[in-house]
Amino acid sequence: MAVKKTNVAAEADETAAAATETVNEETASAKSPEEENLTFIKTSAVGPTELGFCVYLGPTIHGVIQSGMICSGTRADAEKFLASAIEKYPLIAKLVVTDKTLAEDRVKVKTAGNALNVFYRKLASGKSV
Repeated sequence: MAVKKTNVAAEADETAAAATETVNEETASAKSPEEENLTFIKTSAVGPTELGFCVYLGPTIHGVIQSGMICSGTRADAEKFLASAIEKYPLIAKLVVTDKTLAEDRVKVKTAGNALNVFYRKLASGKSV
């Protein structure tokens, strides 16, 4: 025996079908987060040289700066951000390195007789200049 659908049930089925079609159209036209990010990178005004970062390789000075602190942007941006710390301890500026030289400079800080090592030891011993 066949069961007849009432008008209310038939209308509900039609509404559900229409809603499904609308959702499918929206998802087809929507971009994934990866695609949107890629579009942003292509149209961004920021150049590749400005997307870098800087790292402080000196010792931790309590209440002033922490060893390994990362600042986004160029070296000038990092020095501007650390201006109050650099004012108290000028050698901090010499121990801020860019992402391009980070690997080499981490070795230099640990190598005796190197300028970065001398700056590190002076700051660690409490000398500000």
